[in-house]
Amino acid sequence: MKYIYVVLSLVLISNQIDSQTLPPNIAWHGKSLSYMAKPENPLATVFEKSKGLRSANPEQLVSLLEVFASQPLVSISEIAKSPLGFPVYAIRISTDAEFRNGNKQSQKPLILFQAGIHAGEIDGLEAGLMILRDLCTGRLRSLLEKVDVVFIPVINPDGFARQSSFNRINQRGPQSMGWRTNSLNQNLNRDYTKLDTPELRGLMELINEIKPDLYFDIHVTDGADYQYDITYGWTPKHAYSPGISMWLDNFARPYFNASLGNEGHIPGPLIFAKNGVDFSDGNADYIFSPRFSHSWGDAVHIPTILVENHSLKPFIQRVLGTYVLMESAIRLMAEKGAGLKAVIENDKKLRNSPITLGWSLPESTKDSIFFKGIESQEMKSALTNVTYTQWLGKVKNETIKSWSNTKIAAKTERKSKFIIPVQYKEVISVIEKHGIEFERMQKAETLEVTMYKLKNVEMQGKLPFQGRVRLKGETSLIKRKQVFPMGSIVIDTDQPLGTFAHLLLEPDAGDSFFQWGFFNGITERTEYFEDYAMVPMAEEMAGRNPELMKKYKLALENDTNLKNDSNARLRWWYERSPYYDDTYLLYPVGMIK
Repeated sequence: MKYIYVVLSLVLISNQIDSQTLPPNIAWHGKSLSYMAKPENPLATVFEKSKGLRSANPEQLVSLLEVFASQPLVSISEIAKSPLGFPVYAIRISTDAEFRNGNKQSQKPLILFQAGIHAGEIDGLEAGLMILRDLCTGRLRSLLEKVDVVFIPVINPDGFARQSSFNRINQRGPQSMGWRTNSLNQNLNRDYTKLDTPELRGLMELINEIKPDLYFDIHVTDGADYQYDITYGWTPKHAYSPGISMWLDNFARPYFNASLGNEGHIPGPLIFAKNGVDFSDGNADYIFSPRFSHSWGDAVHIPTILVENHSLKPFIQRVLGTYVLMESAIRLMAEKGAGLKAVIENDKKLRNSPITLGWSLPESTKDSIFFKGIESQEMKSALTNVTYTQWLGKVKNETIKSWSNTKIAAKTERKSKFIIPVQYKEVISVIEKHGIEFERMQKAETLEVTMYKLKNVEMQGKLPFQGRVRLKGETSLIKRKQVFPMGSIVIDTDQPLGTFAHLLLEPDAGDSFFQWGFFNGITERTEYFEDYAMVPMAEEMAGRNPELMKKYKLALENDTNLKNDSNARLRWWYERSPYYDDTYLLYPVGMIK
């Protein structure tokens, strides 16, 4: 195999500035230090050879992958190319040669570990390489009799190539790390629904092929200080995969916490300060939208664990904690993976209605959690006049409020079918990439459907987000006969991904194709009228249609804009004339209840 990377910027310096500007750290000497290989081991990682100070740069990773490729239980394949042309690799570790070579699905519980989606948050790469070595040649070899593993070392190679010591100001090591986004400034962990990036399209193809039973997305936090070094979590049970969520609560969390605690780590749940600064207002246990990995996994019934190592803990501590977590996940799946498979199948059978499209935090909460925090104080900078939180490096255990966004913000009744016109090829392509089942219409048909009519459509925010102009608007349902051309697709929602289809196709869903700007063309009026033609037509319509005239007078009484704007009054008549384009602001997806 040949691997070629270009290192855009590689600056290897000591992190002297780290100790001067970051909060004081609590000393750590965990038992997991014993898992580091000796430097002379041919499969020792850059992390291990540097005694926990450095991570591999692209060239070093390529060299190590070439060594791993020669191992008998390993196969390495390219699943995508980044915008810069760098390969995204998936490593299969299995005793089954047919699975390794992609000729059949795994017959065992299968775990997919993914690292480097934010390439500065690179702990998962180094921990995964250690796990890979120990599965192939070391103390974990026997686990491959019961489990198959797939490992993506860096899913964002563009960001990984942008190496620098100055990429993450609030992170303790490694000495050089990659960048958060790819070369098009796309954040891959905001792309799980729209699939704009080749990296995520390749990932979806892999997932649809191998069908993992457990999926890990490994990150490093931003934000506040606390004692936990390894935090992780999943979407709670009131979302789309309640069985999976309860299984993870009942089996995974106690198993992982015990493993991490025994090795000297401090595991915790996903922690998000409600006020965005400290925990004086409590922790917010969010349900994220499915643009994010773990919420996407919940929506498609793939058990997905978001790992957020604590950025202020030393790199060596974070990597070894990740190693322990990955090992414990493999051991758990060897013991109980068959049970999780059964739970997944049960969640796939759910056909709930109504379907929640989004949640928000309630106004008050009575819930609380025991929190292993760090003392802080409020400071004011004489230089900048900024008030900020200073973390003091002292343990502070307390009970804090816990907020969970259980409040339903939007919902919809379940539809039996969605029909997408053939001309929306980008939408259909993404539907196909997601593995949502559909049929193509073999001829044009006029169908009686329900459709959404939009009004008050406007941009979300002042600037594009993720390279897209996002929209929002008010929706109302109408019934109409609509012509759908040959080649249009029909999605029957009586399928495992039927609920996920609603999250993509219902305009009120925060990650819908409408809100992501896939249907922006429907917001533009493309035919107009001249006053000299429309004024006499309006007068003629008013004279021969008394009922319409009554509606006009009522509208004048109740609509201030209509009362004060003569052009608006003329548009009112135009919109009720046979010349009006009734597809203007008509959401083009047909629905059958």
